Amino acid sequence: MSCPSCNIVVNVKDLGLTGIISCSVSVNTDVVYTANGIYLKGPTTGTLSLSAYPYLTSDYGLTIRRPARASDRLLGVGCVSRAQASCEWIQKVDCETDRIYFIPKWGGKAFLEGDVTLQGDFAVMGDYVRLEKCVAHYDTFNADASSGPTTPILRAVHADGFNLIYTGLPISLESGRPKAYKGILDSIFPESLTTFYLTSFDLSINPPFESRVGYNFVFRYTPL
Repeated sequence: MSCPSCNIVVNVKDLGLTGIISCSVSVNTDVVYTANGIYLKGPTTGTLSLSAYPYLTSDYGLTIRRPARASDRLLGVGCVSRAQASCEWIQKVDCETDRIYFIPKWGGKAFLEGDVTLQGDFAVMGDYVRLEKCVAHYDTFNADASSGPTTPILRAVHADGFNLIYTGLPISLESGRPKAYKGILDSIFPESLTTFYLTSFDLSINPPFESRVGYNFVFRYTPL
């Protein structure tokens, strides 16, 4: 028995050669065993998780626009910050064909925390992150002396709302308007057979070191 291997630089070429930190794919078939001793097979779906550095250039056209300063590791943010968003999909199964359909649900609950600027109904964080509809905001506070008495106290603005808009690398998005993606992991999943549906996004920025983004997708798996 041989152990399969893959070159992540090759297999994730559509997202940027060196921006990807990690990639994980899992596939599962819905199977039910009834009281009458009958096995019922449902659709096969999968999940894809990616983490990446958002400040490296990409030549593969998946982003709406590139950052003006691709080398800016902190994306225009001056202190510890984070953002999270969810994209909702209604899943419907055709019982006759075992095919599952993904229907976008608009809204996209999200939050920003850290170096946040409030601009009316908007909340902005750095150069590439914006909350289109801010419904509440408040101050947060964190003090932890476990690393020593000189550990800094962190005060930040937290903004809750809907439709996080991210225009950075490697994949831009609007959480309130869920979008399907093709051309991801083409060497594993042929583009003509696989569509990826973004379900969540997160961004963390830790001055003076780096920033990272994470994406989670769900997809309908079609065996060859």
